[in-house]
Amino acid sequence: MIIEKIQIALAAHHQNQAELTRLEEAYEFASRIAEDARRQAHQLSGEITALAAHHENLKSRGQMPDRGHLERITAQHDALVDTSKKAFADLARFNRMIGDLQIAMQQPEHAAVTLEDVLAVQGQTEEKRAALAKIDATIAGERAKIAAAVVNTAEVDKLQQRLEDLLADGIDDLSQAADIEDARSRLSAARADLERDRDAIATLTERAEQTIAGLERKRQALLAELDGHTETHRHAAWLFLKTEMGTLRAGYLEAGRALIDTFARMRALDLLSRNVAGIGAVRAFAGDAMTLELPQPFCQNGRREPVLSAAPNTVEMALRCLRAEHEAAGLKLS
Repeated sequence: MIIEKIQIALAAHHQNQAELTRLEEAYEFASRIAEDARRQAHQLSGEITALAAHHENLKSRGQMPDRGHLERITAQHDALVDTSKKAFADLARFNRMIGDLQIAMQQPEHAAVTLEDVLAVQGQTEEKRAALAKIDATIAGERAKIAAAVVNTAEVDKLQQRLEDLLADGIDDLSQAADIEDARSRLSAARADLERDRDAIATLTERAEQTIAGLERKRQALLAELDGHTETHRHAAWLFLKTEMGTLRAGYLEAGRALIDTFARMRALDLLSRNVAGIGAVRAFAGDAMTLELPQPFCQNGRREPVLSAAPNTVEMALRCLRAEHEAAGLKLS
């Protein structure tokens, strides 16, 4: 059940990450369009200023300048400004979509794995490791049995040498016939014992080898299970940390948006107060700050996401809202 949950969570993550990547690429494309259009418009603005000054100079000398070129580059400049504005509006839209998707990914239905899930998988993994260690110890014990199962031929070799010596001496001393017969009898008994030992060791070795063969198959199966559980535990831990980070990221994004909204309202109050005759502006900041940008956290693929920033018309919209609120409340500032 937990493994299925993790697999589903991974699939959802990959799907959401693919959508995030698509939005990020759209953001980057709009950013290039906006910057290129703004740069070209700025260049044309300089040309327009210089050409307008040239025309004024001609007019002052009583000459009629050809305004065709000025009108063409002015139209081109206006078109670039319009393109830039649209691209920056797309940037704000994609930025918002990226933030919305990131926040949506942290909702309960997308919350991947809990700490309890990770601990459960971790416990199963440890059980597999313990079972594998037990099998390894058993295999080592069986191999030790095989190593210790050595046939001792020393007694047979000793009796064989004794018999050979007696036979050699008996050529000249027939009185050793009884000793020779006794040595033969003892050697025969020792050889019988040796064969029984060999049969017992052969049986023990065969049984140990069969046990080891069975344990090795069980070990391989358990290793495959352990590899699977280890991989599952790795994914579970990663998804748990991702969920924890996602919760913080969502809070960060929401707090950032709230900060931007507050900033816009403060700037709107600043602008509104400048129209109150004889009092002076109620300044929000020491400078004339018109924009606010907050760095977003890094996304999962390691690329920095677009900054949290106020849309170009955020302050203007806040100003309209303030005026509407003041009008509804009956407040007159003019």
